[in-house]
Amino acid sequence: MANKSVSKKIGIGPVRLSYVNFAEPSKMSGKYSARLLLPKSDKASYKILMDGLKEVYENNAGILGDYDFETINPVRDGNGTAAKGKKYSDEHKGMWVINASNKFQPVLRCKDENGVMNDSEDPGKDFYSGCWAKVGLCLFPYSNQSTGIGISLDVVRKTKDDEHLGAVIREDDYFGDEDDDDEEV
Repeated sequence: MANKSVSKKIGIGPVRLSYVNFAEPSKMSGKYSARLLLPKSDKASYKILMDGLKEVYENNAGILGDYDFETINPVRDGNGTAAKGKKYSDEHKGMWVINASNKFQPVLRCKDENGVMNDSEDPGKDFYSGCWAKVGLCLFPYSNQSTGIGISLDVVRKTKDDEHLGAVIREDDYFGDEDDDDEEV
């Protein structure tokens, strides 16, 4: 008989979003995803996250086996190194790094001009690497090709805009102010 898994739903944030794939699933993973950057100064959200992860760990020994918590803890220190020893970039400094995904598009909400929270009409525009949001996560155990605690990104409520992370492509950077209407081909 298979072990029944115990998951835990939590809400944390605001977090800064990075590597955002909300308009459509990532071509690599086939999932909607984002890297969540939780400021180390947000002790309350960090406690909620860690308490939830430990609860999942303690209630799923049959699935997680003999792994110790630190080995399967999915939260990384942005001041340290990522997978394969690569250092995190500057925007990760002072942050806890959390990768979260879902095979289904998360509930995406943002404020309109009156401050009312509504469903996002354009996830590709409303949610970008650099904006801030509160997130609803489901923490769950897994054991298939590897073993650990996964983080499902279920709800994203944008709280504020901020400077874009990474490259921002602007047409003017390539063509300046030239007017294309008068050109003949």
